[in-house]
Amino acid sequence: MTKKRNSNIELLRIIAMFLIVWHHWGYINSEALGDILTYNSSVIKLSYFLGKMGVNIFFLITGYYLCKGKFNKKKLISVVATTEFYGLIVVIISCINPNIKIGEGFIFKLPLISSMFWFATDYIIIYILSPYLNILIKNLPKEKFKKMIITIIIIWCIIPNAFGILGGNIGHIFEFTQLGWGIVMYFIGAYIRNNSIKILKKQKNNLIVLVVTFVLIVVEIILFTILKEPLKSIQLYDMNLYINNANNILILISSIVLFNIFINMKYRKNEYINLLASSMFGVYLLHSNVVMEYIKKNILEVPNKLIESNTPLIMTLSYTFNVMFICCIIELTRLTIVKIAKKIIKKVQKRKKITKNT
Repeated sequence: MTKKRNSNIELLRIIAMFLIVWHHWGYINSEALGDILTYNSSVIKLSYFLGKMGVNIFFLITGYYLCKGKFNKKKLISVVATTEFYGLIVVIISCINPNIKIGEGFIFKLPLISSMFWFATDYIIIYILSPYLNILIKNLPKEKFKKMIITIIIIWCIIPNAFGILGGNIGHIFEFTQLGWGIVMYFIGAYIRNNSIKILKKQKNNLIVLVVTFVLIVVEIILFTILKEPLKSIQLYDMNLYINNANNILILISSIVLFNIFINMKYRKNEYINLLASSMFGVYLLHSNVVMEYIKKNILEVPNKLIESNTPLIMTLSYTFNVMFICCIIELTRLTIVKIAKKIIKKVQKRKKITKNT
């Protein structure tokens, strides 16, 4: 009998998606936001951190599960089909409404190839590569595997963070890519599954590190917003390029620590949490596309409302909860329809076999 998925990790999956939705619905470009430090700008910039933290956690969970799992063709087909399904809806709506643009040319009508949903594309590529990544994980000695992870973190995290303050985009230093970083998170998730990080064995240590990291994130937002103009005048530092990347050192640390907090919890099984978590991939596809971006900016006018709001935190949380709720309902309905359709197809096939035998 196979062991059901740990609902603690599935709950973390839901939280990670909540952070990603918060990021997308709280994101405002730097020109609209301005350079003045306000409560509104601080709340909005905090969403930058949280969204990238959610992305890191998703790939950590992927590595944690897949490093011990088997490649499943049916799952791959299901993920691809789901991506193409929602992508097709986006294409149809963009054809109906000329104000919604997805790029010119036929290739932009193909969700996976055009990276209409970059996270989905990266996840599918990593899933396809997972058997080969797992061979490396299995055969590389523990110490060498750890050194490999540390080396990559130095190249793609430590050095970019050190030099990023000089005005570079830390997401572009040393040919950094989202796919490559997703694989790094996969390796870290696998390492945590097979080993343990000594300092993070105790929940008390995890909570302390998480709180300290969060405080440093807030300090970084405040400090660099104040210093943005002086640094800009001497062509140093662009905060939005610095904090809005998954390889920001504080985002990396907080992602790993929060992941460890949920990993260290006592195993529990909750069917409702697991069911809700099963809709998170669909929630991502539903909320993060050009159609939703058009609705956010042109119909709901979220950016303007966030800048002018007296309660930006409550507003962003409200938008996030509502978007999550609606997307969950839509995706769970789709999953139910697919489940029913599969049962009907099986029954039809079974009857055909019986008819042939008789």
